[in-house]
Amino acid sequence: AALMWFEDDVVVLEGFGGDLKRFLGQPPAGWVALRFLGFDPDPDPSTWAWGTQGFGGKGVAVYNRHWLPAFLSFCEKNFDAAPLDWLVEMFDNRSGTLFRMAPPRMRHIGEHSTHLEFD
Repeated sequence: AALMWFEDDVVVLEGFGGDLKRFLGQPPAGWVALRFLGFDPDPDPSTWAWGTQGFGGKGVAVYNRHWLPAFLSFCEKNFDAAPLDWLVEMFDNRSGTLFRMAPPRMRHIGEHSTHLEFD
């Protein structure tokens, strides 16, 4: 089982449900989370409102229930170090594996980011 977290303003695109169902139907061993955005720039420059050149919306993820207790404990100890979407990458370096869905089947439409607060 898994927990889906939407932290950013996103629009789900066609094909998202099928891709997610395939991943969760046969998940890779040791997966901590499945990420959807933030690793490729959004092709629409109108979403680049905060100077990140389109790399936004990393806060959408599906978390593996197996890793949730350890991840939440890690977040509680490190909440002031980075936003949640960055903490999962820091946690991933210590534990299981972080996967990214490509293509992400989502578009980030937000105009604000915590990116400016943690650079």
